[in-house]
Amino acid sequence: GSADITAGSSSTGSGGDVSVSGGSGTEAFGGDVMLSSGSSDACNSGQVAIRTGSGEECGGGISLSTGSAFGSQFSSGAIAIVTGAASKGEAGEICVSAGLSGENSGA
Repeated sequence: GSADITAGSSSTGSGGDVSVSGGSGTEAFGGDVMLSSGSSDACNSGQVAIRTGSGEECGGGISLSTGSAFGSQFSSGAIAIVTGAASKGEAGEICVSAGLSGENSGA
């Protein structure tokens, strides 16, 4: 079965927000948040897409950031972008590109 989480729309104001958070831990680790697609033994696995909507004046942004470490013996979090391996054919690509602008240069 499928599951959808959708915030409400508005014709006169802002649309609703969706927030997914792991729980906090005071004596141990905080909770994880994982987004994963389904597997398939016969065909392609599902995709995970994270994208923002378009806007009349500004498009939404996507921010990836790790938590800080406050202890002197600890490290902050890491960001890893990794494609899957392929036993036959080509492994996945990683593409990073800035958008085009009709008036200014991309960043």
